[in-house]
Amino acid sequence: ILRGDLLIACDAIQNITTTEGCNFMGGMVSRFFGFIRPMNVGPGIVTNNVRPADYTGPTMWDDLQAIDKLGWRNFISAHGEVVSDGSAHETFTNTLNEVWGPKKLNSRYDPMAAAVGSLKSKVLLVFFITVAAGVLYYMRRA
Repeated sequence: ILRGDLLIACDAIQNITTTEGCNFMGGMVSRFFGFIRPMNVGPGIVTNNVRPADYTGPTMWDDLQAIDKLGWRNFISAHGEVVSDGSAHETFTNTLNEVWGPKKLNSRYDPMAAAVGSLKSKVLLVFFITVAAGVLYYMRRA
């Protein structure tokens, strides 16, 4: 939603710059999956950007470029800190180009890549849950 020079987003764009307030595992998982980055496209949004095989419309890169072209400078999101110093748009443009770029966000639906990405996420999630359970188990025993 654009209100004057303020972009209001929910999950697609996030401004998480610290793990303060996270427990140890939450901080590790957030860093591992790439959530800790100013004015970032939510990694979950990118992972779940599955479009039908016959889709010929705009790519995620096209959608984000359209947001980038809007005249906004400040930012509020459901995830992360508010940016009210006028630097949000410039930071978003830099993150969009440096971290994601058209190569990663311009692809059409690839069922094999989606399956592998989904499997990788599930394996990593099970790994982190197992580690967290082990840490909690040993902490309770101490």
